[in-house]
Amino acid sequence: MVTIKDVAREAGVSKTTVSFVLSGSRPVAAATEQRIREAMDRLGYTVNHAARSLSTARTTTIAVVTSNRQGAYFDIARGTYINGLSRAAAETGYDMLITNDPDGSATENVCRSRKADGIIFLDVRQNDPRIPIVVQSGLPAVSLGVPLDPQTLDVVDTDFTDMAASTMQTLHNAGHREVSVITLSSRVIAEQLNDTARFLQEIQQSGEHLGMHATIRHCSTRPGLIDEDINRIIDERGADTAFVIHNESAVLVFRRAVERRGLHIPDDLSVIAINEKQMSDALYLPYSAYENDVELVTRTAVTKLVDRIEHPGNQPTKTLIKASYIDRGSVAAVQFDILK
Repeated sequence: MVTIKDVAREAGVSKTTVSFVLSGSRPVAAATEQRIREAMDRLGYTVNHAARSLSTARTTTIAVVTSNRQGAYFDIARGTYINGLSRAAAETGYDMLITNDPDGSATENVCRSRKADGIIFLDVRQNDPRIPIVVQSGLPAVSLGVPLDPQTLDVVDTDFTDMAASTMQTLHNAGHREVSVITLSSRVIAEQLNDTARFLQEIQQSGEHLGMHATIRHCSTRPGLIDEDINRIIDERGADTAFVIHNESAVLVFRRAVERRGLHIPDDLSVIAINEKQMSDALYLPYSAYENDVELVTRTAVTKLVDRIEHPGNQPTKTLIKASYIDRGSVAAVQFDILK
């Protein structure tokens, strides 16, 4: 069996450095890490989880705790995050346990049974009932989302506040003052999901600061209802010259509805979408967009959790990752006759 010692000899580094790469518990120079991973590939090295568990009294497992949000939209969005977390966990030598938790009972079970060495929470609400449970248990945890009170948890997320402010600034620079923001249904908004709440709050605050008016327009994510909502929203746009689409299910439906009305983007309407980079790449979404990099966010969350497992006494941290603006030509300057 190939061992860490064999990998270290092949890569020309110490066993400790190889361990740091496998656990993610210490930063390692990119060139060194690449050399170690190439050595692992050449030798066919894989992590022996049983031996590692016996030597460390750990499970070498990370629990990912989701909510009970249902529907194709949430399944796809959640799946992107779970896929990223799974890859990042495997890269650090951990397996991943996924559990659904509508009321905190699953979190309590993971904490009590010690099925995992740590927890990453998805679908974080502003007042999330799972957080005090894991804090009381002492199990290391990372909140992939920003609750109002993270207590002792490390927090990792996209900087949705900055994303909203940047979106409004981009439209303001192009002369837009009246904007429609297509977001999720009022039922989903009422759940106080942290990312949605932060984004919409900053849209309103930035709009006021810039002398703009943003109308929040709710849209379903359910097939059939999306078309009905989008048609209504476009017909009710009034003097709005730009749309911010904060609902990935609505993007393609919006394009069809605009074309049926003989409108052209960006000549008649400007559009900025808010979406995940990975989803945009896969679906060739057509609009200029602020994109959050799920791969980077999930890798950061796993790295933070592994570091917390290795060093439980460290102070909790908050890491917010800025979104990237991709200009696909769907934002144009407001013409004088439109303003008139």
